[in-house]
Amino acid sequence: MFKKFVSIILLININYIVCLTDEELITKQILNGYVKQQTPSESLNLTMDLNLRQILNVDVPLQTITTSSLITLTWFDTRLKWNSTDFNNINSVILKAGQIWLPEINVINSADSDGHLKIADTENMIVFSSGKIQIFLNTILKTRCVMNVLKFPYDEHTCDIRISTWDLSSQILNQDLKLSSDFFLNPVWNVKKLTGKTLDKSNASINLDNISKENIIFTLIVKRLALHYVMNGIFPNILLNFLLLLVFFLNYKSQVGTTLGLILTTSVYLLKFGGEVPAQSDHSPYLVIYFVFCNVYNVVCLTWFIFVARLMEKNYLPKWVVKMCMRLRCVKDDNYEQSEPKVYIQK
Repeated sequence: MFKKFVSIILLININYIVCLTDEELITKQILNGYVKQQTPSESLNLTMDLNLRQILNVDVPLQTITTSSLITLTWFDTRLKWNSTDFNNINSVILKAGQIWLPEINVINSADSDGHLKIADTENMIVFSSGKIQIFLNTILKTRCVMNVLKFPYDEHTCDIRISTWDLSSQILNQDLKLSSDFFLNPVWNVKKLTGKTLDKSNASINLDNISKENIIFTLIVKRLALHYVMNGIFPNILLNFLLLLVFFLNYKSQVGTTLGLILTTSVYLLKFGGEVPAQSDHSPYLVIYFVFCNVYNVVCLTWFIFVARLMEKNYLPKWVVKMCMRLRCVKDDNYEQSEPKVYIQK
């Protein structure tokens, strides 16, 4: 009876082993005795590729930029090697991220609360027979960026994505930054240049507090597309200012009313366009200074037209106007000062 029971148990185990696929056998072998809390080696080299997919938002008041990217991390873990010839020449298997050791990546200038590049335990990763590991992360990065809107709407900004590893035994040696093949254009911002470089922590411009041996800086240069602002704000304002110049050739009776109409139209455009100008106190855009000058110009023109209309209604020049004109022309007439005749306006 006992022999029959042992035979049944052995038969069940043999059937279970036979039913396992080669991928499952590889996974069982490489994870047997694997401790994911231990670093693969004393000196671990990481490779990071960042494929930019889309610029989601550029927030000038908050000085942040939000991007959607595909990050590829590559490293070697010698504990996950196997001989592919023993498993029908299978060179790679798929594992879950929660099953093995993962590098701790930190975004130094992150605008989020923690700044960690999070890798979910359910993420799939490719493990090769040589011990090479690759993982592809679809992530949204929100980073801080110093922006200057002095040349708005023709401004461009240089934004960095600074990445390092928390693990002292890990260092990022190679990096690559490029546009993804499925890059989605932003209607407001255009990517002008992409670069990536590796800096040593001893660099004085980067304060890593001895967190990592190497630090990667991905540099992203974005430029604002100005067509919308030109057609909806700048060009209408220039056209209205040109029409205000033509008002000088109109009859004095219609100058004030026409000027008020142009000023109201300009105010409507400025109210609509003012909400699209970035709010920043450090730098006042040249465009805002131009709009202020236009408002002052409108007020001066309106004041002049009112003054001229008032003079034309009286039909003569006030004494102070005549005296001012004579002083400007450096003319002194004692007879005029004694008699003070009225100077009439010929219509």
